[in-house]
Amino acid sequence: MLKRINLNIKLFKNYLKASCGGVFGIAAAGLLFLDKNDLGIDTTCKEIGALVALLAVAFVCAVIGVFAYTTVDSIKDKLTLRYGDLWKIAFSSKGNKKIIVVNVNTTFDTIVDENLSLIDKPLVSPITIHGQWIKQMNKRNVSIADIDEGIENSLRVQKVEPIKIIDRSNKERGKLKCYTRGTIACYEYENTVFYLLALSEFDENNNARNSKEELVQTITKLIDFYDKHGNGLDIYVPLMGTGQSRTGLSKEESLEVTSSLFRLYKEKIHGCANIIVYSKDRDKVSLGG
Repeated sequence: MLKRINLNIKLFKNYLKASCGGVFGIAAAGLLFLDKNDLGIDTTCKEIGALVALLAVAFVCAVIGVFAYTTVDSIKDKLTLRYGDLWKIAFSSKGNKKIIVVNVNTTFDTIVDENLSLIDKPLVSPITIHGQWIKQMNKRNVSIADIDEGIENSLRVQKVEPIKIIDRSNKERGKLKCYTRGTIACYEYENTVFYLLALSEFDENNNARNSKEELVQTITKLIDFYDKHGNGLDIYVPLMGTGQSRTGLSKEESLEVTSSLFRLYKEKIHGCANIIVYSKDRDKVSLGG
């Protein structure tokens, strides 16, 4: 409990201030109709006890507020920060059509290697957003061949050309066409449009490489693409630049970078931009409180 309060100390202070105002306001209103002596508060000691009790109620209300909050909205910036599960949002049949961003590598590989320790130079890790998306699609009977065809069709319609062709001697498995960071292939499934966003380039050992500057450029390109092709749909964006992307950002820093860029270019957001922090990271990432 203390860890989450400390993480959201600013939010806790705001809740505590509001709770104190509410609790003491109600108490003051009650004293307009009841005398404190009628309530048995007839000594200084009891007055102090009543004050402590009211403070305790306000404190509990503030704690409940910190533990209960799941979103931070900025209507002015058309931006919502929220805890949630990206896949539950992506594959929900409820609500309007939406856009889900999935960061992938610059060759749009679709081979997910489950037994990483048994494979030399494994490609897509199953624990990444990239790998999880492919597995989620497979669960819904969408084959790798279908995914590959959808990616190729999207890039062809956009007339996007690769910036280089990797020599097979340097990459034994996977795709060889490498696209610039920020390239987006669209894949539509039911009422969801997936933006497959090329973020990290794999090195000769298939380890993702990405700098902070490249991450900023990539997110900026995402916003530009959404501005032109989003059709006013709500867009859901996971934290990027953490973990295996090797950008070196913490989850808190990733949230700050992503939200700052969406606020900076708010004139390009025609629906609502939702930045999703995985629910199980509530004790690691504050939404700004």
